[in-house]
Amino acid sequence: MASLKELARNYSVHLSGRVLGTFFGVITIALLTRSLGDTGYGELTTAMTFLQIFGVMDDFGLTLTLVQMISEHDAMRKKSPAESWGCD
Repeated sequence: MASLKELARNYSVHLSGRVLGTFFGVITIALLTRSLGDTGYGELTTAMTFLQIFGVMDDFGLTLTLVQMISEHDAMRKKSPAESWGCD
């Protein structure tokens, strides 16, 4: 079991990463809005939103299914390609 010291260290590393990620995100948005202007930034946002819709539809449960398959009891057993694709 993880000690309290290790848990605090891991939490602080995680929190630092989140804070740095947010900071760089805000800086990036500030630079983009200043360089592209209102119209250009709006067009960029529209394009990114449109592309993210396809990303969501592409994933559509694949991550959850993959995690469940890996966590099965025999997941570490070496399987043939036919077994991996469900063609027993």
